[in-house]
Amino acid sequence: MKLIHCADLHLGANMLAVLPRHKAEERRNERKNTFLRLVDYAKREGVKGILLSGDVFDTDLPTLSDKAFFLSVVENSPEIVFFVLRGNHDNDQSFAEKKLGNLKTFGKNFVSYDFCTVTIGGVEDNRADALSRVSFRADGKNILLLHGGIEGEIPLDALRGKNIDYLALGHYHSYRQDSLDERGVYCYSGCLDGRGFDECGEKGFVLLDVTDRIRTTFIPFASRTIREERVDVSRALNAYEAYGILKRTIDFKERDYYLVHLVGEMKLPFEKEEEIATYLTSDCYYSRVKDETTLLIDADSLAGELSLQGEFIRLAREDASLSEEDRQQVLRYGLMALSGKEVE
Repeated sequence: MKLIHCADLHLGANMLAVLPRHKAEERRNERKNTFLRLVDYAKREGVKGILLSGDVFDTDLPTLSDKAFFLSVVENSPEIVFFVLRGNHDNDQSFAEKKLGNLKTFGKNFVSYDFCTVTIGGVEDNRADALSRVSFRADGKNILLLHGGIEGEIPLDALRGKNIDYLALGHYHSYRQDSLDERGVYCYSGCLDGRGFDECGEKGFVLLDVTDRIRTTFIPFASRTIREERVDVSRALNAYEAYGILKRTIDFKERDYYLVHLVGEMKLPFEKEEEIATYLTSDCYYSRVKDETTLLIDADSLAGELSLQGEFIRLAREDASLSEEDRQQVLRYGLMALSGKEVE
């Protein structure tokens, strides 16, 4: 038997803080389409159940359109049972419009369902006293759905020794799996499709193959991947040359978007972020460029000049109150400021 574990669909997410309006709307629709593709994949592969570990919607007040979309997908997929645990972005009414036979939900108290060859349980309360009531048979194959962080929110110690074979978690948006105890594992499927630049990397779901035991495979599935790159552009003398270095260094994918960190020491100050992002328009879906370069300063050469920089260097070198370490910092930051470089 096959199951799918996914989480954090965040349907209806507004990505205007990340993308321009037309792309934000496009990505909003793409996220719906990714969920549709997931359900189509489940039908093709003979998946019996989809475990949704929280945050189906991006807000506890989802639009009627988003709610209708989700419930319509469930209703039109009767061969699949959807086990939906509410997350911190969902509320008690998120799935209340229709009573569907293939939509199973949970509550503040532990609930479990016997499903084919497994028992699937869930609870929407992460406190230790609520988790103490989690109960599975030792001779079964058992899956528990929770939503929350294991660093301080979900006490894993309260779940050890409870005959859990697979702890299906939501809330963290990157895939991770590790041992729960001698018997079981815990797993964050990550979000199905990334939203912003804090969600870089492959996104997708976990395919569970239940035989004599539960075998898991992470399946990358996002419609677009958000990628993060760091590139040394020290040799560039202008923004176009820096763009050329990026093109030679990064294998840009047209469907993906990129967070590019520019690093290195520059001989000349020049504006980089907006101009390079403009050049990248034809290479990828969207990009954000962060200038983290420093200005390479030849203080010895500048000290002999009849210029503002030269006078600044001479004054700094004559200041006996500065330690040598402080003097170097004063020179670096002062000359960067005089060159028009923003100093943080």
